Amino acid sequence: MLKKLFTVMVSVIATYAVSYGICCANSETGQTQLTVFAETTSMRMAGMPDISGLSKQLSDMAIPGTEANPMLSGPRKKMRVRLWSPSIAPKDAVAELFIPAGLKLGEKLALEIYRPKDGDMPDSTKDSGDDYTSEKLSKCTIKYYWGSGEKVKEGQPMILKWDDIPENQKMEIMKQADMVVSKKQSPLFYRPNWSTGYWPTEKGKSGVGKDAKMQGTYRLSTNYAGNTSVSVPENVNFLEAFVLTSPGLQQIPSFDKVINFKWNPIQNLVGSQAMIIGITGEDEITIWSSSEIQTMEVVFSEYPETDEVKRMVDEKIFMPPSQTEVTVPEKIFTGCNSVFMMMNGYGNGVLTNDGSIISKVRAKTNLMVMLKGM
Repeated sequence: MLKKLFTVMVSVIATYAVSYGICCANSETGQTQLTVFAETTSMRMAGMPDISGLSKQLSDMAIPGTEANPMLSGPRKKMRVRLWSPSIAPKDAVAELFIPAGLKLGEKLALEIYRPKDGDMPDSTKDSGDDYTSEKLSKCTIKYYWGSGEKVKEGQPMILKWDDIPENQKMEIMKQADMVVSKKQSPLFYRPNWSTGYWPTEKGKSGVGKDAKMQGTYRLSTNYAGNTSVSVPENVNFLEAFVLTSPGLQQIPSFDKVINFKWNPIQNLVGSQAMIIGITGEDEITIWSSSEIQTMEVVFSEYPETDEVKRMVDEKIFMPPSQTEVTVPEKIFTGCNSVFMMMNGYGNGVLTNDGSIISKVRAKTNLMVMLKGM
């Protein structure tokens, strides 16, 4: 139930964001789109020592699961490729992406092709077999705080309740939440009536070496969606991981007191955000974000355009690259059973359009910290 409650929470905020005009709808141009996603991920747990430095020794000892466990492996660089085309690809379709040598993944990546079919998307009208119902959700309350400082600012928190949402929007929320919970298709993967070329072709095989570099020319060759190439300059690369220098995570922090988070600066960072989510029981979620203004836009920034990141920095939605600390007001998360923190940072990107294919390269770094509970 808690996993579904959290998923519904994101969907609820999405609905509010759209209704307040702070989250723009996806504007498709109908063009084929090639996107390379470069991501650095890391994970920590309060009360557990940082043992990521042991990962090499553990790997050398061939201990199963070491590299797959983010707690043990330390920061990881990952890459994903998506080729969306606005038609159903023929049976003999072939798509290959020739890549720079710095990635150390060989000369080219062979993209597997996904063709949507009936039944791929979940039906929200069907019983999910869980107590995931409007009756249960009617008790759901989301408390939203924002801004850095020692004290909660006037006018906070913003309260979101399930019963305040119109019925037609509730149906759409349930559908979106079911799609995420069921893991039928990732939003980065599924587009109705569009074919998707993708890499990696095996789940969990997106990792690249720690010394991998993005720079160079990427050349797409297909027999169904056209061909193109895109050059990646020196300032577009995998970002370094967030390294927290404060507070020390050897112990669970006290949520009755102010918490000051500090981290090392990251080269080529354009903007960043921090969010903390606390769960109390099965019907209350507390959210704090580093945004200095009241907005839900921080929730939906998976891979924003570079210009969008700069805009949100200017509007104080995101933190500027020079900022390396933030203060969480006292007592927001007192009484929560589980509390976790997410930090996302966005780097320089590439956007080109040759008239038939839009090409994008996106760089992101993220950190997940379990501050309390599981």
